[in-house]
Amino acid sequence: MRRALESKVSDVKFFSWAPVSGFTEQPDGTVRVDCGARGVLIARNLIIATCAYTHHLLPELEDM
Repeated sequence: MRRALESKVSDVKFFSWAPVSGFTEQPDGTVRVDCGARGVLIARNLIIATCAYTHHLLPELEDM
């Protein structure tokens, strides 16, 4: 991640401030990330790094 953020040719952005309430894949292949009162992000790729409290985003992980 550090190298990607430092790269002059990379278009990587890191949003640690974004409390995600949901995300949906768009018809054009991008992902719409709803960050509640902080707004909406549109991304080509989404990496989810999280703690155990994610079942509201990924219900399939609820029983893990």
